[in-house]
Amino acid sequence: HMLWWNWHACCVAHDYAYAHQLPKALADAALAHCVNAILPGMGIVMWFGVTLFGAAWYALARRRNQ
Repeated sequence: HMLWWNWHACCVAHDYAYAHQLPKALADAALAHCVNAILPGMGIVMWFGVTLFGAAWYALARRRNQ
C-alpha cells in the first residue's frame, strides 16, 4: 500500500481535460477540487503548480490536437 495519498484519478482527469482543450482555468479548478476532496488543502498547492507551470503543457496539448 502506498504511503502517499492517491489522487492519480484527479491527474488523469486533468490531463484528459488538457488534451481535449477544455479551458485551462476550468481544468485547473477541477483538479484543485478533486485533490481537495482527497486531502483538504492540497488542491490549492496543486492549483498553484499547474497555474504556474502548466501553461507549456496546455499549449503543447492544443498544438497536438490541431
